[in-house]
Amino acid sequence: MGRKKRRRLQELGSLPNVVDRDEVCFGGEWVDKRLGPRDGLALELGCGKGEYTLALARCRPSWNIVGIDRRGDRLWKGARRALEQGLANVLFLRADLQNLELFFGPGQVSQIWLPFPDPMPKKRQAKHRIFSQRYLLTYRELLAPKGSLHLKTDDAGLAAGFREAVA
Repeated sequence: MGRKKRRRLQELGSLPNVVDRDEVCFGGEWVDKRLGPRDGLALELGCGKGEYTLALARCRPSWNIVGIDRRGDRLWKGARRALEQGLANVLFLRADLQNLELFFGPGQVSQIWLPFPDPMPKKRQAKHRIFSQRYLLTYRELLAPKGSLHLKTDDAGLAAGFREAVA
C-alpha cells in the first residue's frame, strides 16, 4: 500500500462526516442522530469518490444524503470535498452493500441511486450484480412507499438487464 493511500485511510477515521460499518447502530437511527431529522434520505450505492453524493447534497439541502462504499481511500476524497464545501447534510458510510439492511430501517430511504455500477456481465457474477434479486428485495424493503430507485449507465446490456429485473 502506498504512503498516500495509507495516510488517507488513517485520516478517514477522524473525519466527522465518515462512519465505519462498526460504528453504526442497526436500524438507521444513526443517520438522524448524526445529521438531524430531514425531509428525506437518499443513498448512493458504490459512491466511490462521492461525486453524485455531493451533487445530491447540493440539490437536496433539506435531505440527508449517505454515500456508501467499501473502499476508504475513495471515500476520503468525497468526505474532504463535502467538508470543504460546507455540506452539512451528507455522510459517507464505509461498508459492504451485502449488509445494507443492517444499516437502514424498513421504509426509511426515499431514494437509492446507482450511478454507473460495474455491469458484471459473466453469468457466474449474476448474484453479485447490484440489481440481482437479493439486492432488489433489500431495496424494496428499505424504500419508503413512494421511494424511487435510480440507475444511470452507459452500458446498454446493463440497462436492459435492470429493466428486466425490475419488471
